[in-house]
Amino acid sequence: MNKADIVMKVQDVLGGTKADAERAVEMVIESIVGGLKAGDEVSIAGLGIFRAKPRAARMARNPRTGEF
Repeated sequence: MNKADIVMKVQDVLGGTKADAERAVEMVIESIVGGLKAGDEVSIAGLGIFRAKPRAARMARNPRTGEF
C-alpha cells in the first residue's frame, strides 16, 4: 500500500473530493514528521511508535571518481 492507496481509502470512507482526502493524508504525515524533527516520540494507537534514531555519518566512495 502506498500514499495514493491511502488517499483513495480515506476518500472512500470520508467522501468528498480526492484533493480533500490528499490534504488530510498529507497533514497526518506532516504532523508525524514534524514531531520527529522536534525530537518527540510519536505514538499512534494500533499503528506503532515512531522515534528518530540519530546515526553517525559514514564514509562512502564516489563511484564516478573513486574518491572517499
